[in-house]
Amino acid sequence: MYWGRIGIWAVALTWPVLALWETTPNLLFHFQNPVLPGQSLYFLSKVCGLYALILIWLQAIAGMLTRDVNYRHLIFPSAIWHPRVGICAISLIAGHVALFVAAASARNQHFAWKLFLPSVFEGYYKLMLSVGLIGLFCLLVGVLAAGFRKRVRVWRWGHRLAALALVLGLAHSFAIGSETRGYAMISFYLVAIGSLVLVIKNVIAQKTSAGRH
Repeated sequence: MYWGRIGIWAVALTWPVLALWETTPNLLFHFQNPVLPGQSLYFLSKVCGLYALILIWLQAIAGMLTRDVNYRHLIFPSAIWHPRVGICAISLIAGHVALFVAAASARNQHFAWKLFLPSVFEGYYKLMLSVGLIGLFCLLVGVLAAGFRKRVRVWRWGHRLAALALVLGLAHSFAIGSETRGYAMISFYLVAIGSLVLVIKNVIAQKTSAGRH
């Protein structure tokens, strides 16, 4: 289990690097050459967004495996890692949003506050930005619910919104991410979706089996 966990994390943390390398072979290009205003901030925003997506996927898989005695430690060595990695994911998303807004503000020469407002009638790009914002809201509710799930039963369902946040995050990144059409990220999407389907199928099978007994 130990080496399997090391392998999963090694591959997962390498995916964003490979995805960025496909579109920008020199990963320091935006910092070594004259670029458009805000371009280096856009690049850093991408880095944060990709790693946040990876961590949320691992969080979702680990969360659904907690009751499986055979695989509960496949992602994290102990339960304490779940909230710790969750904090890292939230921090990366905060960085992703802040850097993106800062980049857009630098590019347009004014504070891009409208990016914080969801909209479905201002074109495809703004729609997909809104999908990301809704995903962020679901994730924040899910994180907040984690602190109350043992006190208020309904909050357990609130924590499951984190899974919806992952789905929306996948859609958001695939729809407007410039590096998401490359082989690295396409392979990630296939693995992420496939692993989620398998784990959900396993959870349903376990609940069905427990219900029979």
